[in-house]
Amino acid sequence: MCSSDLAAFAWRALGDIHTRIARFDKAKEAYEQALALSRETRDRRGEALSLGPLANVYEQLGQPEKSVEYFEQALVINREVKNVVREINNLNGLGNAYLSLRKYDKAIEYYEQALAKFRERKMPLGEALALANLGSAHQGAGRNEKAVEYSQGALAIYRERSLPAVEILPRLVLADAYRGLRQFEPATAQDELALALARQTRVRGREVEALQNLMADWQARKRMVLAIFFGKQAVNLLQE
Repeated sequence: MCSSDLAAFAWRALGDIHTRIARFDKAKEAYEQALALSRETRDRRGEALSLGPLANVYEQLGQPEKSVEYFEQALVINREVKNVVREINNLNGLGNAYLSLRKYDKAIEYYEQALAKFRERKMPLGEALALANLGSAHQGAGRNEKAVEYSQGALAIYRERSLPAVEILPRLVLADAYRGLRQFEPATAQDELALALARQTRVRGREVEALQNLMADWQARKRMVLAIFFGKQAVNLLQE
């Protein structure tokens, strides 16, 4: 390994540290330095190792267009060098970026590719992730029946493996889909389960989301006292 390759490795490691402590501007600078060095030495694998994290950082910085740009470049290289695991990460990342852009059909296109790869490699937790993501994308696109189908598929895998923390999001998506279908009783049931899981696993942001959803559920069911009860809890958490 030449000195430039070693320097690129060090910059990537520094970027990883900044990412872990949510210093995304610093992480971006570090990954850009690593990327420049890998391109200088024509190290395609090193280039892909910088492009993927850089794309993730841009997503965290609220720049999904840049995230798409870098994930697409990483995907080309990872397919070229036949790194299937990183290819799947890139596909999932592209889906997330397009979801942020509300380009739901594009998000679905990439999530479906990721799902096929996870199934091909017999990776059930990856399959569940892709199913949950597909549920989110279909719900965003207003295809609530599809959202229910995919979210239930994800939940079946997560529940089989007793993973309560990752059950929360597909349950919230499932509740959103039921609300979209004007099925408020199952929506309430899913939001109640999501709230219990969020409290059990101490995921404050999801707890607030579940409380706000329950306020909407009970309001739709014309139970205003319960709607106020959950709404006040959401406000109290947000003001802590």
